[in-house]
Amino acid sequence: MGKYLKLSYDISSHEIPTTKVPEFQYRVTPFPASDLINISICNCELITNEKNRKVYYLKFSRENINFHYEPGYTIGILPSNSIELVNRILIRLGLEDVADQCYKLSLDESATKKLIPKHLPVYGTLRNLLLHNVDLTSAPKKLFLKSLLEYTTDEKECDTLLFLCSPKGSIEYQTLISSYTKRSVLGLLEMFPSCQPPIEVLLKHLPPLLPRAYSISSSPLNEEYLSITFNVDTFPDNQRGLCTSWLERCIHEYEKTKHVEVPIYLRNPSSFVLPEDNSVPIILIGTGTGISPFRGFLEHRHLNIAGGASYGKSWLFYGCRDSNRNYLFKSDLKEYLASGALSRLCESFSRESETNKYVQHEIEKYTEELGTWIVKDNAIVYVCGDFLRILPAVKEAVLKVLVESQDFPENDAQLYLKEMEEKGRYIVDNWN
Repeated sequence: MGKYLKLSYDISSHEIPTTKVPEFQYRVTPFPASDLINISICNCELITNEKNRKVYYLKFSRENINFHYEPGYTIGILPSNSIELVNRILIRLGLEDVADQCYKLSLDESATKKLIPKHLPVYGTLRNLLLHNVDLTSAPKKLFLKSLLEYTTDEKECDTLLFLCSPKGSIEYQTLISSYTKRSVLGLLEMFPSCQPPIEVLLKHLPPLLPRAYSISSSPLNEEYLSITFNVDTFPDNQRGLCTSWLERCIHEYEKTKHVEVPIYLRNPSSFVLPEDNSVPIILIGTGTGISPFRGFLEHRHLNIAGGASYGKSWLFYGCRDSNRNYLFKSDLKEYLASGALSRLCESFSRESETNKYVQHEIEKYTEELGTWIVKDNAIVYVCGDFLRILPAVKEAVLKVLVESQDFPENDAQLYLKEMEEKGRYIVDNWN
């Protein structure tokens, strides 16, 4: 169960590679459609600022972008862990004196049929490795907790670790991994003060620091910038998302220096793209930052219309909490309505009435018209939102539209919607 990796700091100079290893060679990039590139922030806007949620509209210069993309595509952004968190872990493990020494990572002599994980650089510094290559905040596996037993001296702490790994401790384990603070590497080490694992044990169990996917919010016809929209949420335990808080730190640095680069790559495209036939009607349904890819859709139509193109009708259902504080891209949507890029706009504001009106309620108000768009006009329905809260409610509302407008029995409506999904006429972009 112990360690099979070995870090050495007493390495001779001739062992260190003379050519610099590319900074992101060891980073994991799922579903790549391009190489990794660094792109520069060229502008940013804080578009909503509430107590526990901020929303940013972030623009990147297109100067270094060498890939083709379409509206609806996503990019992978490679974040780093916070310097403060890394420093606290190094101090807690007593490694601050070697944190910036060059190490060599190898396999322990006792290791058989083992390989060095691909996301761990063979040479480097421990500080950089913890900053860029391993996820320090993901939920720990029970195998990781069990591995800490060997390095924990307090009897009560050992009993707690054993209990968390046992079937009887399943509820407590779920509670632990649902707490962003407690489940982190630092949180675990603080929970078990007598635990002093070698860094090799952590490296064996910590997963790679994965990129986060963000929908592109702008059109490829926009030659000035590529943009994304993201929110920074503060959770009940006062923690924030790893990538979004890192992006916010990048923005603060940009405001000071006017030069910050962000590592990104283009992800393989999904079916969440505009139809090839411009005349096909589209229905867009999104809440909060779920409007992000739709802004790209509509800007693309808007710029093409300015160049003489024509499009079929479009209908956006947009929901947010408050029309004054949370409404994203309100002025842009007005411009798209004026140009004909957007035909109709329906809004719902959940915190402006006692009955909490959501986007699905707005859909149900237009049953007959939507039924005509979907069944007779063969419109494509796009939905972007939270997987657990928004998507089921919207799907139920669309089923209700089919039942009430077309006199479909419930089973027939479900079959029709399933057929729409299979034919790419009901397309979902979601997050969890």
